Amino acid sequence: VMVGAFQFFFFQQGVYAESVLTIWMHGAFEISAIIIAGAAGLTLGRGLVFPGTFTRLKAFRISAQRGIKIMVGTIPLFLIAGFIEGFITRHTEMPNVFRGFFILLCLAYVVGYFVILPVRLARKGVSLTLNDAPLPPDQPSEIDFYVIKERPTLLTDTLIFYRRHFGFLSRMALGCALYFMGYVFWAGNLPVGELFFFDSFFLSALRNLRQFFVNENIPLLFILNTQIFSVLIYISYRLIIRSEAAATGTPVAKTALQNMLDFLKTAIVTILLGQMLRFGSGLSVIFIFMIFPSFFLWIFVMQKEGISLFAGIERTFTLISGSLLKMTGIFSLLGLLSAVGMMLMDTPIVWSLLQTIVMNFPVEEGNMVPLTRILLAFVNLFILYSETILFLVITGIT
Repeated sequence: VMVGAFQFFFFQQGVYAESVLTIWMHGAFEISAIIIAGAAGLTLGRGLVFPGTFTRLKAFRISAQRGIKIMVGTIPLFLIAGFIEGFITRHTEMPNVFRGFFILLCLAYVVGYFVILPVRLARKGVSLTLNDAPLPPDQPSEIDFYVIKERPTLLTDTLIFYRRHFGFLSRMALGCALYFMGYVFWAGNLPVGELFFFDSFFLSALRNLRQFFVNENIPLLFILNTQIFSVLIYISYRLIIRSEAAATGTPVAKTALQNMLDFLKTAIVTILLGQMLRFGSGLSVIFIFMIFPSFFLWIFVMQKEGISLFAGIERTFTLISGSLLKMTGIFSLLGLLSAVGMMLMDTPIVWSLLQTIVMNFPVEEGNMVPLTRILLAFVNLFILYSETILFLVITGIT
């Protein structure tokens, strides 16, 4: 609807042809991906509205697994559309014939792959099974740590583990957020309400998060983040290892020195990853995000098997050969959902809600906005740490 409305405005101004040749250079893939993502939403809602013989919750879980598969299928389209928009669309001086042919070629690919090919396969009698992950039973189920999991099963086991230890993991994320804000109150060069600003424009989530990692008004911020994320990673993986040991009846016996060495190795890898993110920019940050699972798995292997940093690298390459693409796909999907959630944190509705909370305290009118920013910063940190723990659990039970 929005694209159609803008196209009509361009038509009124006599630049309709130019707008079509510009917008649909990348829009052929992008709009198609958005339509397919809408199908994922319809699939998700179908289980809730039409549960069949299942309970609504179980039907919703099945439809969620199928919807996630559809969403993962749109990731390549969004990536290609982003590349075209960044490097090809801006060359408006290209001949119109070439631009039109390129648009038709992109549309032909989308129609051929997502419309014609499925119809032809169906007419040939090809049956594609959905391979849905088994639903967790009503009673608490045990996670099998020694099987290679498909994406739906991996996501299901992750949510089971997270739900089982929700109280402890939430308290850990809450404690880290309080520790961060406490340090900022004590060491910040400006009042806390002036240290953080939140943009509400589209795709502002990464920019809003960046100020928690790069902020010239917070001294020793890199050391603070190293401490927090080292603790998050170490404790999360230790919990997974102990849960696995309890499920298999294998005792975990480590001395205090071994635990200290495990934490030290975790801190070293965290520093390395932090430096890469700190000095990276643009596409390099996207590449680093794609190899996040490798770093997390490196730490987990060292902590679980008690091996050195270099032995951990070799072991990680051995284990990751068949799992990197799978974990990266899930990381990308969860990262996309997280980014959307972060963007929603700075909408007028959230601001009104936070200001309503602030109004219940005896605060001067001039301090309303700074205090709201403090609350918003705290909530963003809590969500960030909670999502980090979720990513860690994914790599730990893979």
